[in-house]
Amino acid sequence: SMNEYDVTGAIDLSSGAKTLTMGTDETGIHFTASGKDKFKGQGITFRISEAAELEITGVSDSYGGAYLMKQDGTLIGQLTSTHKFELEAGLYFICSSNKDKESTVSAMKLTPIDTEAASKARIAAYNTAVSNLPTTVTYTEECYKLILAAQTAYDVLTDTEKTQVNLSSVTNAKNAYKTAGKAYVEKLINEIGTVDENSGSAITKARTAYDELMAFDNTIAVANYSVLTAAETAFQNY
Repeated sequence: SMNEYDVTGAIDLSSGAKTLTMGTDETGIHFTASGKDKFKGQGITFRISEAAELEITGVSDSYGGAYLMKQDGTLIGQLTSTHKFELEAGLYFICSSNKDKESTVSAMKLTPIDTEAASKARIAAYNTAVSNLPTTVTYTEECYKLILAAQTAYDVLTDTEKTQVNLSSVTNAKNAYKTAGKAYVEKLINEIGTVDENSGSAITKARTAYDELMAFDNTIAVANYSVLTAAETAFQNY
């Protein structure tokens, strides 16, 4: 049997494929190095919580190649050159072919294998994010984060999954947020008033708010933007 070391949790594949190199500090993986990029015996221990394709590159071993094994010691395959394996969720080990001889693995890439369960989970995550959208949208950081979470959940859906959900709530929330933001920025610009030596903070506040709104959507037309630029120019005289 193999030593599980202190592998806690699992490698995070929620954002898609992940490439790990020897010595990578990552939850769900442990390296036992005997030298730079080398190991003897059980060299790499890792856990995945979902099905994934494992691609191994840069393998070298004078005895024919390192081995990929399951937690119970069952041999999956010997690694030579570049290899790909489809793995279920679980704990795995990569070992040298001889416990007294060094092996090298340059990198390992894990790519989630899409399943029906994973698809349902993505759709459920999107629907949850939509249900969290506020009934009344205001131009606040809290609303921004909720809208962003819903949009992000939508963006990771496949094209087929997108046909199974309703985007209108997110679109409406974004439009309401933009309308509120536009009104807020225009209000701040109007509050600058006649420019004098005390106008600096009001101009800075309006400029910051305008830039933040443009970062969200640079197509929003702020009606009195020219008033802001004129105020910035005039304030240079003070």
